[in-house]
Amino acid sequence: MQHTVHMFYKLNYHFYTALFAVLQQLSDSNGTKFYKEVDGTYHCHLLLKETGIKLILRRYRI
Repeated sequence: MQHTVHMFYKLNYHFYTALFAVLQQLSDSNGTKFYKEVDGTYHCHLLLKETGIKLILRRYRI
């Protein structure tokens, strides 16, 4: 059974940058996907696809 939850949280630049770096390191060490989509969002698949978490980072410049 799969569940989908959408959560949104506004981050400042420094927190976003730190989170981006940590997700990149985690995906490298776990051998999971971390990639940029055509729309500019970054997708990070933590753990295994069947039991993991998919995070999407979207950056807006104001």
